[in-house]
Amino acid sequence: MLPGPLLRRAERPVDAGRADVQPRRRRAAGRTGAARRAAGHRPRLALPDRRRLDPATAGGRRRLGARGARRPATRPGLAGRRRRRGRVAPGPGDHRTAHRRHRAYHPADAQAGPVRAELTFPVELELTADAVAVLTVDWGRVVAGTLDLRLHAPAGTRVDARMCEELDADGRIPAQHHPHGVRYVARGHADRFESADPAGGRYAMLVLTGAGRVRLDAPVVRERLRPRPPGAYFTCSDELLDRIHRTGLRTVDLSAQDAYLDCPTREQRAWVGDSVVHQSVDLLTNPDWELARWHPRLCASPRPDGLLPMAVACDYEHRGDTYIPDWSLHWIRSVHNLYRWTGDRDLVAELLPVAERVLRWFADFARGGLLHDVTGWVLLDWASVQGSGASATLNGLWGRALRDVAEMSAWLGDQGRARWAAARHAELAAAYPVFWDQRRGAYRDWLRDGVTAPQVSDHATAAAVVGGLVPAALRPAALRFLLRRADRVCRAWSFRTMPLRAAMGPPPPDWDVAREVVEAQPFFRYVVHDAVAELGAAGQVAALCRDWARLFDLGDGTWPETWLGGSHCHGWSATPSRDLPLYTLGVSPDLPGFARARIAPRLGDLAWARGAVPTPHGLIEVAVTDRVEVTSPVPFVLDLDGRRESRPAGSFSTALVGAR
Repeated sequence: MLPGPLLRRAERPVDAGRADVQPRRRRAAGRTGAARRAAGHRPRLALPDRRRLDPATAGGRRRLGARGARRPATRPGLAGRRRRRGRVAPGPGDHRTAHRRHRAYHPADAQAGPVRAELTFPVELELTADAVAVLTVDWGRVVAGTLDLRLHAPAGTRVDARMCEELDADGRIPAQHHPHGVRYVARGHADRFESADPAGGRYAMLVLTGAGRVRLDAPVVRERLRPRPPGAYFTCSDELLDRIHRTGLRTVDLSAQDAYLDCPTREQRAWVGDSVVHQSVDLLTNPDWELARWHPRLCASPRPDGLLPMAVACDYEHRGDTYIPDWSLHWIRSVHNLYRWTGDRDLVAELLPVAERVLRWFADFARGGLLHDVTGWVLLDWASVQGSGASATLNGLWGRALRDVAEMSAWLGDQGRARWAAARHAELAAAYPVFWDQRRGAYRDWLRDGVTAPQVSDHATAAAVVGGLVPAALRPAALRFLLRRADRVCRAWSFRTMPLRAAMGPPPPDWDVAREVVEAQPFFRYVVHDAVAELGAAGQVAALCRDWARLFDLGDGTWPETWLGGSHCHGWSATPSRDLPLYTLGVSPDLPGFARARIAPRLGDLAWARGAVPTPHGLIEVAVTDRVEVTSPVPFVLDLDGRRESRPAGSFSTALVGAR
């Protein structure tokens, strides 16, 4: 296996300068000296009884000290309370973009109980042996990188640092979270420490233990992410969509390090299925495709039976007891993305045998053309969609994978593999109509013992469309169903019962299964939007992307895992950042590797849109108002409402009529 892309040093630090402070001790009040403001971020300090708090690193992470100390982790426990958000101050290198101001804090009576106060960095504390000091730093949004600490403290002073994405009502890190922590032991002079491994979060919790006077300078997070060179962009007449697009880019950036991670905060695992969205966003918005090319190769680590693990380069890669079969089908789509966007024959040929083994693993579950009772955790989405029996959604995704492999095989001249995949797809297409509900104009979710379930979701119909399983006569009804949103309900797996639910499936329906439809969670919306576009309604995708506006209230500057919560920064939720340049601006490859491009703007209700999309040959620039202006380094087909006009490389302008 070839080495993957290297991380580059952070282009901007995130600086913290203000503290929310709560001194709390058993016998004596804490004292602080003058503090100065650097950039408006508000940590908070607590001084609890040492016997009630044993600070330590989380998740078995390392402890490093200037005196060479390296000790095993002990029981974690941190105190704190959420405070109002601060302000992030980005800037190159160690540059601080805000001036510093002074503010003093006067200690409270120890008998008065917990007292909160705000301090600005640098913070000065008087530590005693019978207490610890806890500071909570609110970065103002989710950040990810290495934590840089500078302090002036007696030798032996200990600093435990943990990043987390949320605090509970008592200001503590929730027990179900997996924060990453480090420990530093001061040497007594010139103490500066930068963590070796990146971590992410909205907050940093710092626990100081020791005796004597300590001065802590403003902590800094140095973001270490994969590169995003300038040039590509998207903007339009709707500021809401612009904001949605930017938020998705930020979410993917934080989740793209040496691999595409589910999130930079909680697990930091390279999940095989999640990454199809990260990769797609990068292909449409990032001129640097190194990670987009690398990650499918990283995931091409099949088990002995041919299926891919649900995550790679982590503890889950070699565990055979838990796996998500459908994640391998999303991985095949990521290989198909490489085929279309890069046109790299050697790369696709390297990965195609792995894709075939995945399909043959599924083929063993086929009876009468349909997959039945596929083993493993058939997740599909966080939405309450059944994966047991014969799942319409799983069969649809299998159909898409069969089509993808057949198309890539034919492109490489491997006609035998192409014929095999096409034959399996024909059998599936002949059997799939059993799921159709004529009254509702949609496909039902599952079939068991010859009986179809009454439940209907976005997932089954969308998967049928992208799987090439919807006959021409039913396509108008399928489109009407996918665009009709008033009857949607948001139902998802319960995170608190995940170990049980993973084995038993989603909870029983608590909605009207005869009238209501389970909507797709943010991850599976990439399949829904692909289906809407394939059915000829790409102009509706921008309106569908406005659904993400409901997530802005979280205030983290990133997209969460689901409509209902989960991780606060999940790359798989960034689908609009792909779809706006892909479907609204309309830039895609017409031939593999952009040997010829396709420009098919579909603005919907927008007045204008413009942007630049990367290709292996340079940026394609498109501006759409009442005219379409294109500058392309490659020949392109201009598709305006189905009317195709071939143009050579260069600049071109024409009136826009009817293709909105």
